[in-house]
This record gives sequence, structure tokens and C-alpha cells, in this order.
Amino acid sequence: MKRLILLLILFVNLQIVITHEDMQLFSYSTISAQHMTKEGNDNCYLEGYGWYYTPLPCEGAEVVAYNCRYCGEAFGDDELARNIHEYECWNEYGDATAEALSKKSGITRLSYNKNSGKIRLRFETKSGRVFYGNQYVCTTSLKSLGESVHRWLGPIGILISVYNVVHSYDPNNPETMMVTLYHEVGSSVGSMAGTQVGIEQGACIGYRFCPTPSGIIVGSIVGSIVGSYAGAELGGYIVELVIGE
Repeated sequence: MKRLILLLILFVNLQIVITHEDMQLFSYSTISAQHMTKEGNDNCYLEGYGWYYTPLPCEGAEVVAYNCRYCGEAFGDDELARNIHEYECWNEYGDATAEALSKKSGITRLSYNKNSGKIRLRFETKSGRVFYGNQYVCTTSLKSLGESVHRWLGPIGILISVYNVVHSYDPNNPETMMVTLYHEVGSSVGSMAGTQVGIEQGACIGYRFCPTPSGIIVGSIVGSIVGSYAGAELGGYIVELVIGE
């Protein structure tokens, strides 16, 4: 008798409603016919989110949605694509920062005290000189540091773009690969142009707020990152308008 009652309760609380288009599962005795689109292997539905796939039972299952922590771009449940994109963002912003240092840091040097372990910036003095270090403090030029980092991050960015193009290949839709290629080229060109504009404008704004070498450096770095991001987005958008995607 107890088993019969339990089965009855289960039947009442889990009811299947078949509409003209889909089969929908409703729990807690709630039946409401809604128009929903179910594609592929999607097996669960969440109000406000739609159909999604999960190997877990629908009830209590968490919707996996990965977003880039830097630019916020959504990648659904593709964690690998999100991770690659995050590294691409980090590489892009790091490269822009390195280029800003190579162009606007002047003779500023980064120093490291061997005894105290302190790191500080050594700016140009009024006499036009800068501290080069001694037996206790070693220094390195911010300009040469930026140039070295830029030489490494530039090719890495190209490799990531190539990966994105290859990864986008779809045998059922070969055009997707070409669209991704055009988008990557547009974003790269836009990013490079935006970085150059951002460095110059950022340096000018930084000097206005703080007429010192530090103001120029900080302003150019911020400008380079903003310009790189805006340029990449604009370049990709223009390409999408041209190719009609």
C-alpha cells in the first residue's frame, strides 16, 4: 500500500505534457503549455534560460555557462574555448602594455634591492639622469623590458588566432572557418591601430593629470589597453558588416 501511495505521489509531481511541437517536463504539479525550442541533445529546460544539455538529472542540475572574466564574452558550456579566449585577452592586453612601455617609458628603470627585496621605479631626474644601480641594487630599462615582452607576446597572439580559425572548422558549414578568419584579421588590425591611438592619447591625458614621467607611463598603459580592446571590437564588427555575418 505504501508503495502504491509513493507511486501515486511521484505520478502527480512529475507529469509529462505533450504539445503540438515538444515534449515538456514539469515538476511540483505545475503544468503550463509554453512554446520552447529544443535542439540537438538538449534534455533539460530552465525558465529564463531555455533548453540545455546536462548528463545529470534535470531536477537540481546546474546550468553551466562559462564567461570570459576579462571581457565578459559568453561561451556556453565550452570551458576550453573560454580558457583559450581568456588567455587571448590576457595576451592582447599584456602586449598592448608592453608596447606602451617600449614607446613611452623613456629612460625610466625598474630597480630591485637585493637586501630588502623591494622593487621600485626610478624616474628621470630634473637633470635628465636616472639611477642605474650599484652593488646592492640592480636595475633594468622599462623600454627594453617592454620591447622584449612585445617580441614574445606578438607571435603568441598570432598562434592563438590561428588556433581559433582551425578550431572553428565545421564540416557541415565550411564557411564558418572563413568567417572566423576574416573576423580574426579584422580584430587584429583593429587592435594594433587602437593600441597606437590609445598609447598617444593616453600619454597626453596622463600628462595633463600628472605632468611627470609616471603620469605619461600610466596614461599610455591605460590608453593602450582601452585602445586595444576597442580597436579589436570595432575591427571585428566592421568585418561582420562587410561579409554580412
